[in-house]
This record gives sequence, C-alpha cells and structure tokens, in this order.
Amino acid sequence: LVLEGASFGIPPMRLIRGSVLADLGRFPRSDETEHVIVVDVRQYAALEKPLPHFVSHRWATLDSPDTDDNAQAAALTAYLDKSLPGWHDEFFWLDYACIDQDDAQLKRRQVHSLPLYMRCCNSFIGLAWGCYFERAWCRLELKGFRRDLPRQLIMPTSEELLIEHADLDKHVGGAPEDGQCIGSDRDLIRHVMQALQRVDDGFGGSPEVPSEVPKVESKELAALLQ
Repeated sequence: LVLEGASFGIPPMRLIRGSVLADLGRFPRSDETEHVIVVDVRQYAALEKPLPHFVSHRWATLDSPDTDDNAQAAALTAYLDKSLPGWHDEFFWLDYACIDQDDAQLKRRQVHSLPLYMRCCNSFIGLAWGCYFERAWCRLELKGFRRDLPRQLIMPTSEELLIEHADLDKHVGGAPEDGQCIGSDRDLIRHVMQALQRVDDGFGGSPEVPSEVPKVESKELAALLQ
C-alpha cells in the first residue's frame, strides 16, 4: 500500500460500538477512551466479523462535529433504527472519535492511513446536511470510498439517497481538494486521494488484507469484538 505514514507503521484502527452511539445520543470525542475500542487494522480485516460502517458528515464548526442539539447524531441513530437491525452490536468509524483530536503527529498518521481504514469498512453512511457536497473532506470520503459499494446518504429532510460510485460526478464535480477546506489541508487531501486510488488499483477496492499480512485470527481481538 502506498501510504506516506507506512514508514511509521499503521496506527491501530479506532471504532465505536453502535450501542455507545445509542446510549450517548452524540458523537464521542477521541479522548473519551472508555467509548472507543482500538484494534490492529490488519488483524481486524482478517477476522470473520461484520466489517464496520464508515460514517461521513460535515462538521458544524471548526471545533464541533455536530450542532448544539446533536441533530446529526440523532439523524444517524434514527436511520440505523429503521434500516439496520442489530446495529447496536455492530461497529462504526467516525472521525471525531476515531481520529485523535489532540496529538497532531498521531492525527496526521491516522489521516494518512485513511485508505486502509476505509477499505476495512463495508458500508458508507453519509449525513448530507448543509454544504456537505462542497466540503473537501466530505468529497474525499465520498469519492475515495470503495468502488464496489454505493454511498447511502441521509438528507436533512430525512429522505435517503443511494449513490453508486459511477454516478458520483453528478453530485461531486471536480477533485475533492477543490472543495471547501482550510488551505493547509488541500495538499493533504490531494495526497490521501492519490493513495486511495493506488490502493484500489492494487486490490480492486475490496477489503482484502494485503498479502504480506498473515490471515491469522487473534482470539484476544475476537473476544474484544464480541
């Protein structure tokens, strides 16, 4: 895999159990470690477990991932209640909880590892509120997710929109980095998108584990995911 962060090693993947989202009614922060589990991304992909769901959304402000009344979290759980039976026992990747918000060096390594994190997820759920399609990071997530799976979007009206990879340009024209972002993020977004494309070219967009990683189930990890 072509990742700049590979020379540092792939940071463990952080995930949230659905029951945590249901109980909290909000998006937990990365430092709330009691709500986040940490797994070796290579081992996780090798396990015969339901793969996690990738949650994409626009931040309400630079510092807050949701509105004061946690409206996006409420919309997500309402959708899951209706559409995904048993979701309390499944796992979710959500940036505010799963990307470190305090350690800048670790955060950068995790962002560079997004291509592999995204390939370990088996569904895409996007909260397409406000200027979602104009946000550069949201555009990266939309365009960079697995080519073989559609994007399930939840609109502000609670309507749902299913977008196939081939139809993305109808909703997201241009490159992801052409969207709204902090200027210093633009090159990073471009780099991560290039890495995502290389990953897809390498193994077709599927969540298979790279050949050099032994597909050996970890009993300890399996117990953690029960």
